[in-house]
Amino acid sequence: MGETRGIINLCIPFNTIEPLSNKLTSDTWSAYKKKSPDLRQQLNLEASVSKSKIAMRVELDNSKLTAGEVLNLAVGDVIMCNKGSAQSLTVELEGSPVFTAFPGVYKGHKAISIEKMLAIPRDVIEERLKKSDAATG
Repeated sequence: MGETRGIINLCIPFNTIEPLSNKLTSDTWSAYKKKSPDLRQQLNLEASVSKSKIAMRVELDNSKLTAGEVLNLAVGDVIMCNKGSAQSLTVELEGSPVFTAFPGVYKGHKAISIEKMLAIPRDVIEERLKKSDAATG
C-alpha cells in the first residue's frame, strides 16, 4: 500500500480453492523461486550505494550557555567544553549512533579517529525481539 512493500500471507480454506487445485501445480509456482542475484545488478547496486552521500554528525559537546553569554559572543571567543579531549565522541550516520571516535588533527585539518563500532540498528532490533520473546515465553 503506497510505498510500503513486503510479504503478505493469505489463508484460504481448501474447499474454496479445491476446484482450482489442478491449476496450482508446482510448475506455476516456479516463477516465485528465489533466484541468485545477477552479477550486473549486484555490481550496479554496489556502485550506486558506494557513491551515495549520507549525513554524518559528531557532537563535540553538550554545553549550556546563558542567553546573556550567547548575546555577548564575538569572533575569536573560546567556549569551554565539558568533555575532555581524551573522552570519546559519538559518530551518528543518518541520525543513528554507529561509532565512537576521538577528536584530533590530521595534516592540519580537524579530524576524528574511529575507536569502535557500536551496535548497528539491525543488532538492536534482534536484541529487543529476543528480550520480548523471553518476557512472553
